[in-house]
Amino acid sequence: MGKSIYSIVFLLTCLLQAPGLAGDDEGPLDIIVVANKSVPRDRITLEELRDIFLRNKTRWGLNIKAVPIHAPARSQLRDLFTTKVLGMSPNAERLFFEKQKIQGGHAMPSAFPNTQKAVYSVKGSIGYVFRENHLSRVNKVLLVVR
Repeated sequence: MGKSIYSIVFLLTCLLQAPGLAGDDEGPLDIIVVANKSVPRDRITLEELRDIFLRNKTRWGLNIKAVPIHAPARSQLRDLFTTKVLGMSPNAERLFFEKQKIQGGHAMPSAFPNTQKAVYSVKGSIGYVFRENHLSRVNKVLLVVR
């Protein structure tokens, strides 16, 4: 009986330390989704965000084009975003957009070294940064991905 209690305590400890399960604790690897001030939204769901970055959704309402802005390829930020938000590996994302290009679909979103600066400058744009790099006065925050 003593071993099973220790096993349960150990399992619960592991679960509570798993990313995204410990509640509202902020972490440096949290991804902050930021939008240009022209975007007529205060929040966005993961599904909507995925649709914008996969180019299934191309407009914010009728008047403003949705412009997704990626972090540089092969960066830790981009890889985490692709895995957590798009639900695919970076290689799968590349293959997805290669197939889109062949079929006459949309190109992969542009990537910039400073996504926050690009989002600030481009009307209708949306991008992402690590929490530790976010400048709150620059862009609207639509979502935090843990």
